[in-house]
Amino acid sequence: MLMKNLLTLAVFTASAAALRDPTLAREYPRSANEGTAVAPNNCTAVHHISELKSLSGWHALTKYLTESQLMSPSIGKGNSGVTTVAACVGRGPFTIKAGKPKFCTGRNLQTFPKSYAPGVVHLGYTAGFSTRVTMTTRRSAIFSTGISASVDLALPAFGVGSVGMLAHALVPSSVGSNFTAIATSSDVITTLSLYSNANSTCALRYHISSCSAPATAKIPFVLTGWLLAIDASNNTVRVNLGDVVDPAGRSSYMELEGELAYHTAGGYDAYCDELTV
Repeated sequence: MLMKNLLTLAVFTASAAALRDPTLAREYPRSANEGTAVAPNNCTAVHHISELKSLSGWHALTKYLTESQLMSPSIGKGNSGVTTVAACVGRGPFTIKAGKPKFCTGRNLQTFPKSYAPGVVHLGYTAGFSTRVTMTTRRSAIFSTGISASVDLALPAFGVGSVGMLAHALVPSSVGSNFTAIATSSDVITTLSLYSNANSTCALRYHISSCSAPATAKIPFVLTGWLLAIDASNNTVRVNLGDVVDPAGRSSYMELEGELAYHTAGGYDAYCDELTV
């Protein structure tokens, strides 16, 4: 189960005027099936039809235009001058995929033994763990140039004692750019109780472990909005991209790779030893 990351980084919101502009929203309402495809406040405007040609859904779009006898598709503007097509970061969280762990260590430790009065002894400790992901943008999405994507990342459990968690990150689009995101558990204070005899010292034994693994991820930039085309009667027709091409067909992907690392302490055990006189 994913745990909400307690570390919140600064949130960057790219220009989303093409989706927020009220005039444009009335002229070019969004398709109903866009609700789960994109995060509407993390967008950038698309200005040229040529930017669509490398998408896997371009063939489906041109086929629809041909069958509908529509010509000269273009990206238009509303009365306010805002373009009618935007590329928005897909709705996350986006899964970080972990490869085979390549470096893992572990060791047993204990707290310093202390003397206690005879009777019940309560030994407390704070349990917690953290997962860190450090990644580099290896491939930029077609529409992501010059912006950074504010996203949630799903960090997987990939070693003994680790759990899946959510981390927030600001992902730069420039190839070669790096970012780091950290997810930490909330600290849980736990108490172990045991009986201490006279002339005894008590302590906690525990195990710490850490591990790292290669990591990869993809962040989609999904086209949303309307194209303009000319019909056989030379009239301008609006074509909703969401009604013609599925989200995968109008997506370009930012590709990331890097490393996951986690650190955890667990296996706590309390004990008392009688002192040798």
